[in-house]
Amino acid sequence: MSQPYPMPARFANKFEWAACFVQEHGMTLPPNTPELSSLRNWMCFKLNQFKKGTLGEDNIQMLEHYGLDFSRYEATNTGKGHRRPDAEFINALLAWRERTGSLDLSADAPEDLVRAHRLQTDTFSARGITDRVRKIEAEVPGLRIPLWRRHGQAPLTSADLKWWAAAYEYADLTRDTPAFLGVVHPDAPLAAAQWALQQLDHADQLTGLKRGFMVGQGLLVNRAGRERSKRREADLWVSRGVSLDEPEYGVKDRRLDSFLGICMYARMLDTKANDKEVMAAFGINPSGLALLKANVAPLFQGIPLKTLQRVRLFYPDYGDQLLRFKAQDPVADLVANRPAALKPIHMRCLAAIAEALAYTRTNYIRQDIAVY
Repeated sequence: MSQPYPMPARFANKFEWAACFVQEHGMTLPPNTPELSSLRNWMCFKLNQFKKGTLGEDNIQMLEHYGLDFSRYEATNTGKGHRRPDAEFINALLAWRERTGSLDLSADAPEDLVRAHRLQTDTFSARGITDRVRKIEAEVPGLRIPLWRRHGQAPLTSADLKWWAAAYEYADLTRDTPAFLGVVHPDAPLAAAQWALQQLDHADQLTGLKRGFMVGQGLLVNRAGRERSKRREADLWVSRGVSLDEPEYGVKDRRLDSFLGICMYARMLDTKANDKEVMAAFGINPSGLALLKANVAPLFQGIPLKTLQRVRLFYPDYGDQLLRFKAQDPVADLVANRPAALKPIHMRCLAAIAEALAYTRTNYIRQDIAVY
């Protein structure tokens, strides 16, 4: 392979370069090309440090500053797709329990297990119950990361044990009705909703692990983190000369009062995205989601994804003019330069988009997203 290219001058450091790559491609390694091989090598090194718990405090702060969450990294092309470090950690923890009869770590516990404990609990304090946490806990019967103790930590009180039992019950009860942006889902079971509201009333008294749980469940919001993320997203696209007012193919427009934003929502309906995925994509809370479900989702029933995608491809060239084409008046459409490729089935899709926009443009649905 030819000589690797240096880091582009527009980036202040490799953390910023990595954040830009992850923003577009997700938390995965860059391809091994001359343009990206130096970034790939750097990310491999930092990911290995992260997994081993040897990443320095300065590095951790830089990851936080640039919104890089290495706990989301998936090694999709290695073996069966499972993280090797997680498998090693799980096996080591199971061996420790077999030897001592307990998951808790005593003074003579192996150093790698002590580091793993710190990493797991620190990550839980930031993100709560993630898919990764669920997988680890499922592999180690009886393990609950926030209850796992190491030498020198005070034992949990009966009140703590009761709180965590209720917390995990809440997480199980609300898998299909998650909270988001600090708002409890209107369809959440009554007991779960009442428990969540009680915790929100005393959020300032919660420990770091408990706050992490609440953040992971969408009950508490890291406002500063969201604002940083939105600024980074906006700055990234502006630096590339992209504006949502002049859409380009491949650029996501998440505004629900825009043509492309409605198309994106319709596509997520077709792919059966869950409530949390929809709320995260559009930066809406459960109340906004309920409005979409009741007033927009029914409009797209029976419209194939292929039809939606075909209509969307016309938008960069025609803009909102597409919404003025009416299948009932083909002569007028021809005068208005209607694309010949638009068929009656596309007209039905356009009618649904127009009706959806009529709703979202006259009924305010608050969105916490970057606008540029």
